[in-house]
Order: sequence, then structure tokens, then C-alpha cells
Amino acid sequence: MKRAVGLVGLLVTLGVVYFIVKTQLVNTGSGAAPPEQVIDVVGVKNEMLAVGQAEQMYMASHGVYASLNQLHKSDAVTFSGSDFRGYQFSIATNDGQGFTLTATPEATATAGGPTFTMDQTMQINTQ
Repeated sequence: MKRAVGLVGLLVTLGVVYFIVKTQLVNTGSGAAPPEQVIDVVGVKNEMLAVGQAEQMYMASHGVYASLNQLHKSDAVTFSGSDFRGYQFSIATNDGQGFTLTATPEATATAGGPTFTMDQTMQINTQ
């Protein structure tokens, strides 16, 4: 009889622990971004830094900052076109003396995602 009561107590305890753990996992996971979206955002930020470094090298050799088209022509950027992981990249140059790189979500998978900007200071801002 003692064994049966002990077994029932153990099962009840395991049931309570299971319920608490399951509830905590559901509550903490609901506000987090899906892993694919996190990976895409990290990839976009890394590519922005690579474009920024290409801009710095272009500035060092030409004395002005380049448009995205000029960076493509000089083979300074590795991704083809201005679209990368569902983000549209664009560069605005300030008469060649500065630049603003903008990554805007375009694809259905990234729609509603954050827009990122970066200038010659190489600081990425989220909008």
C-alpha cells in the first residue's frame, strides 16, 4: 500500500513539473522571432558591414564614396543585385563625401521586418 501511495505521489509530482515546464516554454517562446528570421537579420547586418567596408576601400582608392552600382562594377560586393535575403539594399551618397546604406524588407517572408540603416561611421541602426 505504501508503494502505491508513493507511486501516485511521484506521478502527481511529475505531472505538476511537466505542466510548469510546458507552460514556461510556451510563454517564453511566443514573443521571440522565429530562428529563420533571426538568421536573416544577422545575415543582412553582416552584409551591410561588408558593403560598408567596401565603401571604405572605395573611398581610400577613389577619394569618394560609391553608389551600389559602382560597387558592383568594381566587384567590391559579393551579392548579386541589390536584393539580399528578402531585403532591398540602396545607397545614397552625399556628394561622394558620405553615404547612407539602407536595407528595407521586401519579400513576403521579411515583410513587416525592421529597416536597417548605416552610414560611414559603420553603426547599424534599426528603424
